[in-house]
Amino acid sequence: MPLPLAKALCPTALVLPFDPHKNFSALQKLAVRALQFSPLVSLDSELLRANKNKSLESADGLLSGILLDISGTEKLHGSERLLAEKISARFAKLSIQARIAVAPTIGAAWALSRFGSDVIQIVPTGKSIREAIADLPVEALRLPAESVTALHALGIHAIASLLRLPSRQLGIRFGTKLLERLDQACGTLQENFEAVQAPELIRALRRFEEPLIQHETIKVATLYLFQQMFKELAAKRKKAGCFTIIVEGRDQESLPFQRSKQVSLNTTTKNFQHIASVLDPLLSNLVIPGGVHALLVVAYDVERAHEQQSDFLSPTDLHFLVQSGHEFLNSLITRLGKERVSLVQFQDSHIPERSFAYRALPARYAQEERQAAAQPQALSLGRPPYLLRRPELITALSMLPDRPPVRLRWKGKELGILQASGPERISPEWWHLHSGAQEHEREYFKVQDHLGRWLWVFRDRRNMQWFVQGLWG
Repeated sequence: MPLPLAKALCPTALVLPFDPHKNFSALQKLAVRALQFSPLVSLDSELLRANKNKSLESADGLLSGILLDISGTEKLHGSERLLAEKISARFAKLSIQARIAVAPTIGAAWALSRFGSDVIQIVPTGKSIREAIADLPVEALRLPAESVTALHALGIHAIASLLRLPSRQLGIRFGTKLLERLDQACGTLQENFEAVQAPELIRALRRFEEPLIQHETIKVATLYLFQQMFKELAAKRKKAGCFTIIVEGRDQESLPFQRSKQVSLNTTTKNFQHIASVLDPLLSNLVIPGGVHALLVVAYDVERAHEQQSDFLSPTDLHFLVQSGHEFLNSLITRLGKERVSLVQFQDSHIPERSFAYRALPARYAQEERQAAAQPQALSLGRPPYLLRRPELITALSMLPDRPPVRLRWKGKELGILQASGPERISPEWWHLHSGAQEHEREYFKVQDHLGRWLWVFRDRRNMQWFVQGLWG
């Protein structure tokens, strides 16, 4: 349906512009995650070709799939059905609905996953491939659009009809591509794919001939591994947002044990003293039942570090502020947890309480978010740095029609006004109003009370009620 109609039916729907390059990048990341099921994973060959030819905009949406070669992994997973169900459950945790097919050939698996009747399709061992794909439409053979149109014009809609026709006549009438796709699906022509590469694992490991018993010694050794890892990340111009500390050893009864601790950071920093201060309480709380024989630190969420050019007017001060902000976030995340830390995001609205919103700290910044975060925000000098989440009702005495208040009563206290400026009139955003909404024009004043505080107050022009919106430090 047209986009305006869809937005009218579902006003709360999130609408984003179609970006095939972002889709391709996200699919690549999913393929890398699928390496836990098979060592050979790839994307659709036609989609890879479209990416190389820079024609992703015109690529068919059915090409957005992931291929896994599971030959020889039956004993590891138990059965093909168990593996398919495990993959489906793992993708469901990511809020992704996946259609899965297991077949002897790439072409047959592709056809059954797109056009099969069930969400999970498995070709039994004794069943032939021709029989498994016979009832599928000819579109399941990954044919060009003009070939599909020509087949439909002749009344050929199912693959079974093609299999009954002589190969020579099919090649003469529809070209070699049709025969190639049929042979690939049935297994008479081999089809290869380009496997994705596993991400580089950056880790630091140290084993000890004599086990470490003192907790302070274990802490020092762990910090040393972090220092080595940060040097390696900096040399490769990369950064990591998550680390796992793994401690291996034997307890008092000589039984092997393993303890792990996950550490999340906003970003790595060159100030290792700060990292040491952040990690110190986490390492102190790590319960170790015996001597430690090995320490391992593994970095996750590794991505390229983008160096930002400093302001030529004050490079030292700007670098200090940026580093301080990162270190402050690191301290909050390690103490409170990443899910309890929120960022303030500016929004396009002249209504004060709608001009900002709180959002969760993302696991990793996308390229656009990094660039947006690096750009300075244009802050209006006429707005207070501290805005109340919701305007608070007050009592005020003023001279109409547009004079500032001369006295206020806020939180049970009488406040005298020393000086004031205004009014600034702000009208409601009519495009956000729904049926029955009550928003009216406001008149804002900047006033200083007898305590020296500057307050941002406004008057609702409809009912003449007064509210406090914000304060200046």
